[in-house]
Amino acid sequence: LAGYPGPRRGRARALSLGSPRRLHCSLRDAVTRKTLQGLLCDIDGTITDANDLHAEAWQEAFRHFGVEFPYAEIRSQMGKGGDLLVPDLLKAREMRRFGKELSNYRKKIFQDRYMERIRPFPNVDGTFAALAELGITMAVASSSDEAEVKYYIDLWKIGKLRGNATPKGAAAHSHPFP
Repeated sequence: LAGYPGPRRGRARALSLGSPRRLHCSLRDAVTRKTLQGLLCDIDGTITDANDLHAEAWQEAFRHFGVEFPYAEIRSQMGKGGDLLVPDLLKAREMRRFGKELSNYRKKIFQDRYMERIRPFPNVDGTFAALAELGITMAVASSSDEAEVKYYIDLWKIGKLRGNATPKGAAAHSHPFP
């Protein structure tokens, strides 16, 4: 979650999730002091339980192109967009030969066979509703494409509650980017 003003005026800082009670107290305090401008929530692995499914899809895609990585190695890369994950795992020659095809293949199999298995973490809809009641502007962000982001928003039934959604392409680089 981001958007809580930091020590220097005008600069946002991340709000530590910690325990649910700590988060609730932090949010209540920020709303009371009128310092909270909004929340930016990442989708994969933050509000959806999707990281394992993404790792499985990547492993299947790499295997399809004759490259084998241990599941744990791929899973440790979750949190990166494919634009960073693929070059980190493939050799330069493999990147040139089939890097783009690999990413496209992974996207297709993920949407066809994995995406329907994604579930939100418990109480996502209730949390978003409570934040909206407090008047907090919310946005969801993802390195996923626009169709996947729309799928998630429909899955959570939060379309009317969110402020914005930022899919892949809204930023120059996916996260984490130095």
